[in-house]
Formats: sequence, C-alpha cells, structure tokens
Amino acid sequence: MKLNLGSGYRKISGWVNVDRDAQAKPDLVWDLETTPWPWKNDSVEAIKLLHALEHLGQDTSAYLAIWQEIWRVSKNGATIEIVVPHWLHENFVHDPTHVRAITPIGLVMFDQERNKANIKAGGAETKLGLICGVDFRLVSVRYDLTEPWQGRMARGEIDPARMEQIVATEHNACEQISLSLTTVKPARFSAVKE
Repeated sequence: MKLNLGSGYRKISGWVNVDRDAQAKPDLVWDLETTPWPWKNDSVEAIKLLHALEHLGQDTSAYLAIWQEIWRVSKNGATIEIVVPHWLHENFVHDPTHVRAITPIGLVMFDQERNKANIKAGGAETKLGLICGVDFRLVSVRYDLTEPWQGRMARGEIDPARMEQIVATEHNACEQISLSLTTVKPARFSAVKE
C-alpha cells in the first residue's frame, strides 16, 4: 500500500489519497492528527506528504504521534517523501494554516543512530527517535532555489557550500525543500523512558 497523506486536491493514481477535507474527495477522509490511523502495522511501502506536514502538529504531542504512526504503519525500508515550504520563504509565512517549520535537522532527530551519537558526544539535541520509539534515516535533501540563486548556481557563480549558507540565512532564496527518509525496523535501539 502507498499513502498520499494530506492529499488535498493533488490525488495520485495508484495511491490511497487521504485528507480531512471531504470537499477534496480523497479516497479516505481522515484527520491525520487523530491516532491511531486506520492502517495495520507494517502495511505501507511508501508515504508522501506533499505540502502537508507543515499543516500538522501545532501541538508537539500531536506532531510526535504523527511520526509514531508513520513508523508503525510503515514496512522496514519504506520510503517517506516530504515536500514543504522552506522556513525562510514568504510562502511559509503567508499561510496561516502552516503551524510548524520542517527542517532537515528536525527530521534527523528521529534517527536513533544519530541520537546515540549525540548522547556520546554530550550533545543537547532532543533524541526524538529514542523518546518516541521510532527510527528513520534521512536519505536525501533537495532545495528548490528561487531566482536569481538558481541561475547563479547553474552558471557556477556560487559554489555549493556558499549556497548552503545563503539558503540557511537569506529570506526567499529557497522556495521549498524535498526530503526523503526511509523507515528502519526494527528500531536500532530501545526507547528512552522520560
């Protein structure tokens, strides 16, 4: 099974399109903040959250529950594809339904191997993978640059390291981020009890 979560009007053929807005006519009307989700453990091979995750989990416990459900329903090696507006782009700021900035670092906090390395290094990063009992590996990050930055990169006027600094600090340099994760099951370490 493949899930297109928060599908809105962007339905994908061959996927189960899920949205809480019945007007969008998804395959299943479901509020993703309502857990547990209606799918069995280890039943999903791929999940897409295309301009959806930034609308979910204004309450931290609801956000963490969403990640626990993504992990629960995913098979080992399932692909999680996420596209969100860049947190420094005006498109993120303009929409009052955007409740959470999604960043690569925020997602790798769900990687238990990174959590263990951060503990060993004495780091202060929140160990979300261990706390929530989930485990994901970030596979790729792609930044969709705006002009003039995209053109300058294409012409070789800016090196990739400098562009990373620009994306992290300049408003409207990057419009959106595409991130790909994979589910790791069983989790590499046991959950931390707090």
